[in-house]
Amino acid sequence: MMRRYAFKTLVLNTDMSPIGKCTIARGWSLCHQNKAYELESSGVEYRSEFLSLFAPKVIVLYEYKKIDFCKRTPLVSKGKVLLRDNYRCQYCGAAAATVDHVVPRSKGGEKSWLNLVACCASCNMRKGSKSLSQMGMKLLSKPRIPQFGELMHSDG
Repeated sequence: MMRRYAFKTLVLNTDMSPIGKCTIARGWSLCHQNKAYELESSGVEYRSEFLSLFAPKVIVLYEYKKIDFCKRTPLVSKGKVLLRDNYRCQYCGAAAATVDHVVPRSKGGEKSWLNLVACCASCNMRKGSKSLSQMGMKLLSKPRIPQFGELMHSDG
């Protein structure tokens, strides 16, 4: 069974640049208040006793909203780390489905963009709670803080 409002609505500026995502209810509200229009529907229908609405997949604002993306740091999450690292293990290059703390939490490592990398299950198991130098492992690329707009293509 699908969760109620499980999907998110992509919000675009008047120049079609992505601003962010909002709930379906917020998307409906913005359209109803004539602050945005629906560009694409998800095809998912929500019904009540008196009303039937399709969930907006993409909406576009009527008025341009100035956003300074350079100052916005996205919150870190497993899905966003995987997206940043292109779903590739940062130790061996294989497909990744997990996230690893470069400096293990048991050794004071934090949950931050600069300490998390995408990792395959075998490398994650092999590394465990040891440091990279202890295991003789190297990162394929240095962890970085992504720009806010980079993560707009995720479905999460």
